[in-house]
Amino acid sequence: MAQREERSGSARETAGDPPVCRRLRGKGSPGVPYDDAVTWRTGNDPSLVFWCTLTAEPLGPDDGFVHPHACVLGRACFAGPVDAAPDDGAPTCGEDDG
Repeated sequence: MAQREERSGSARETAGDPPVCRRLRGKGSPGVPYDDAVTWRTGNDPSLVFWCTLTAEPLGPDDGFVHPHACVLGRACFAGPVDAAPDDGAPTCGEDDG
């Protein structure tokens, strides 16, 4: 008996899936909270609508359509996960530098 694969939402990251741009958002499917970051597997759901938080449109800043399978490492406007960002010592939003 084959097990049905569980739909992957924003909280479920699967090893081996490419990281998706942290600026990509989606809505329209149960299990994917509105305005929550999405994963690569979220792109397998044909009922979702995606948009970029930089443009608030279905097009990214590079004028390409946004989708979890397109907004990956290698795209000019890609922004990786916050926890994967290099620590360059610069203060982040809300930090006091003095």
